Amino acid sequence: VGGLVFPKPASWKWSKPRMRFRTLQYDVPSKPGSGGSAEIVFSRFRGTDGGPTDMNIERWAGQFRGADGSPVEATIGTKEIGGLTVTLVETAGSYQSMGAAAPRTGQAQIGAIIEAPGRRVFVRLVGPEGTVVATREAFNAMLDGVMPAG
Repeated sequence: VGGLVFPKPASWKWSKPRMRFRTLQYDVPSKPGSGGSAEIVFSRFRGTDGGPTDMNIERWAGQFRGADGSPVEATIGTKEIGGLTVTLVETAGSYQSMGAAAPRTGQAQIGAIIEAPGRRVFVRLVGPEGTVVATREAFNAMLDGVMPAG
């Protein structure tokens, strides 16, 4: 995606991207008692297309609310992987995706925006909190293994 190669577990199954701006999408199977399957979505943007990184992180976090409807606090950080700057965000609560009629409770996300020369790749793992938490290690291993294609 975007000139980058991401290692992934065999259990993540490709699925046809269900929305515009999704370049690649995988379904992540649920673990016993985790609340259902999740999805990992990749989006590629050239240059500054897609808007500033901080605006996207704010938008992602804003899709989550606490039980009382108030905004939830997102955990945000940055790290460098293979010379690429990666901004990370994690949040949990009731999730209302763009276009959804109502929020879904008990959801979580781990997201990353990878800044590569001339482009950015957005990666989001979203789904039931139990599945997202159970997938965190594999998601982080995928990010740690990212490398230029070719």
